[in-house]
Amino acid sequence: MNANSTFVITINREAGSGGRTVGRLLAEKLGVNFYDKIIIESLVQEFDLSPEEIESLKAEKRGKWEELCSKILSAPSMGYRDDFGKVTSADLFRTESSLIRHLAENHSCVIAGRSAFHALKDHPGRVSVFIWAPKEKRLERLISKHKIPAGEGAEEILDRLDKSRENYTSRFCGVDRHDCRNYDLVINMDSLTEKQAVKIILDYLKTR
Repeated sequence: MNANSTFVITINREAGSGGRTVGRLLAEKLGVNFYDKIIIESLVQEFDLSPEEIESLKAEKRGKWEELCSKILSAPSMGYRDDFGKVTSADLFRTESSLIRHLAENHSCVIAGRSAFHALKDHPGRVSVFIWAPKEKRLERLISKHKIPAGEGAEEILDRLDKSRENYTSRFCGVDRHDCRNYDLVINMDSLTEKQAVKIILDYLKTR
């Protein structure tokens, strides 16, 4: 991969696999911005945006759109809520995709989220990574790191997250998120730490 060219690395991952942490550490190593779906969803919610308003802003005044997107950098302070007001799931997908494409337009970055690998499928500098792990490993991580109670409750949460992401990707991207053909690199986290996964990705990038 040419470090002087604009690139974007998309991280799609299973819940509890550690993929978000891998993405954040990778961005730090590469010295680029890291964005995830919660940041993008928070931006959509914070400004009550619709796809039409997004396109209108982009067409009307580029500087205004740039200013709006720059607020993503401070978005981690925003709280994530399930209520998106007027924004439907279809609106959210289109708006997320529009924001993701804009973020990757002129600046190299790492994006972790369920639609980035699809929204940027035509980006010439895209490298798509899928992070997965056996269910037992993911349950262990959810229980220990995210303080989710052990037992059936934790497994139900994981199953619900898996189903939600599978349905979302199938409905809006028209693909199976577990289909390896969607990705350049697939990593099994069963016996790896997040830092080891980052090294695997960095080594792979040297071959591009």
